[in-house]
Amino acid sequence: MACPILPSAETEAVFTIRPLFCFIMGMDSLRDLFTWKNPNELSRYARLVAGTRPGFSGKALPAGLLRRVETFAIPSLAVSSSDLRDRFARGLDTRYLVPESVRHYIEGNGLYEPEEGN
Repeated sequence: MACPILPSAETEAVFTIRPLFCFIMGMDSLRDLFTWKNPNELSRYARLVAGTRPGFSGKALPAGLLRRVETFAIPSLAVSSSDLRDRFARGLDTRYLVPESVRHYIEGNGLYEPEEGN
């Protein structure tokens, strides 16, 4: 397969030595990788990287597959909607718990402010 950036002979040499790109996915996507069309082609052109999170550690995956994949831990955040509403009402920090645009909208429109007398 030719690369639009490099001439095809150079492309084959570069990709044979080491892929230039990383394909980053969650461990759940890695588990389903072989249901994708031409999954082996992906590892030919990119280094596979998968993040683990509670419930998707990769222990059930074939060892041969895990040897070809670099893994990293995704920190888990135990945040509920009621906890978020409470944090907004009490003026606590909510950065990184919701998208910035959502946080600005909630704060800008005075949503979840404490009711009078509470």
